[in-house]
Amino acid sequence: FYAYIDNKIKENILDNYPYFLSHLSESLSSGMNFLDALNYVSSIDLGYLNLFVKKLYNWIKWGMPFEKAFSLFNKYFEDLSEIKMVNYVILETYLGGGNMSKVLKRLYEDLENIRELEKLKRSYISQQIMVLYIIYIIFIGLSISILYTLQPLISSQLMASYAQSSFNFFTFSIDYRWLKFITGISILLVGLSTAIIMGISESGKIISSTKHLAMNSFIGLLSIIIFILPVSVSFTLNVYPQTAYVYSPVNIQVYASADAQPISNAPLTITIVGTNYYDQIHQILQHGAYSMSVEFNNTGTYTIIATLYYNERAYVQRQEINVTI
Repeated sequence: FYAYIDNKIKENILDNYPYFLSHLSESLSSGMNFLDALNYVSSIDLGYLNLFVKKLYNWIKWGMPFEKAFSLFNKYFEDLSEIKMVNYVILETYLGGGNMSKVLKRLYEDLENIRELEKLKRSYISQQIMVLYIIYIIFIGLSISILYTLQPLISSQLMASYAQSSFNFFTFSIDYRWLKFITGISILLVGLSTAIIMGISESGKIISSTKHLAMNSFIGLLSIIIFILPVSVSFTLNVYPQTAYVYSPVNIQVYASADAQPISNAPLTITIVGTNYYDQIHQILQHGAYSMSVEFNNTGTYTIIATLYYNERAYVQRQEINVTI
């Protein structure tokens, strides 16, 4: 926090120093001596620079030699190479008896040109930083999309293991929860590295990464909370054959997983509704799967409704079958 405040003060001084030179030059051109010109300039609002200008004025007013007073004044700007260089020119001009007003005006113009170039540079860097933000958001979107794409594939592995199907896309078990964890960590780490690049590009100092790190952390954590942390429940109802004959068995299979892991100890209700027919079976789902078979005595259309109660939510799947003779 202190470093942030210190940088803001330095920026304020850099922005106001050209105006200090301009006002000082105009005052000298109007016929004022250097002390009166300093007194006038110190009354103008120059931000944090006013404090140092007033100190310089007081030192010279109290009889301190100009060379010593200006050297002390220059020590306040050890970290500001542009101002330090300008002050050396001013000091040499004063000691050499040069035209101070013209030199100050030229220095003001040079500093203004340098500041304009700095503004162009900052504008270009700001565009690049915005591109990095966009790239980071795209990375988050792609990471979450890949995660969501893998979830049904891993769930299909779970279903295939119960059905003993040959359509198994994986030769080894994949823990979807670990994939979510790795994706979340990747988002945060990429956000950290991107923020460091932004900070160094902006000012050449890693301390400038702080504000970008805060923004990337907010974006990354918000994405994780909304898209990654919530449990993804897959609930499937399979009924076959879809067209059955009277007194022939109809198989009903239910598969349920949370984050591609089998759900156990969850209440499951199978409801069968048809013309002059109603039946309801209550079960406790174990290991993510439940199967049963039923026979119908009459022809018609029957609706099979499977309701799973998990984490205080109800998940419903339904299918219709036709029973003929």
